[in-house]
Amino acid sequence: MLSGCDSGGDEPQVATSVPATAPPCGDGLARVELGNPKWGGPTAEFTSKGGPLYVTARRFEHGGPFDPAVGVTLIFVGPVDRPPTFDEQRTAVTNASIEVTVREKQFAAFEPSAGRYWLWNSAGGDIVVVSCQEGGVSSGVGVVAGRRSP
Repeated sequence: MLSGCDSGGDEPQVATSVPATAPPCGDGLARVELGNPKWGGPTAEFTSKGGPLYVTARRFEHGGPFDPAVGVTLIFVGPVDRPPTFDEQRTAVTNASIEVTVREKQFAAFEPSAGRYWLWNSAGGDIVVVSCQEGGVSSGVGVVAGRRSP
C-alpha cells in the first residue's frame, strides 16, 4: 500500500485529477516534458511563476495479470532546496509539499507558489506539466539526486 509523502511536519497540498483530457486552455501556453522521474531515482526539475499548473503522465505500462484497466500514478513535488528521500520500508516520500494523483489520460491541477521544484512519480512515465500562463512553467537545468532511506 502506498502511504504517500512525509513533508516533515507540514501537511502537503493534496490535489486530485481533473476529469478532463486537457487543461482549460487546451495545450497550454507553456509546458515542460520531464520524462520518467520515478521515486528513488533522480528527480526532474521545473520552475513555476505561481498559479495553476496541470500535470499528466502520458505513458503507463499495461499487459500484466494484475494491471488495472486505467493507470494511476502519484506525483510528488517539493522545493529544490529540500531534496526528497524515498523510504522503502514505509513506501513514503519525504520533503514533498504537493502530492497529486493522476489517472491515465487525465490531468491533475495543482497550484505551487513561484519557485523551483523537484518532481517524482510512483508509476507511469512521460510526465508533462502545463501552464495556461505565458512562461508559467519552465524546465530546470540538471537533476536533483534523490536518496533512499536506510
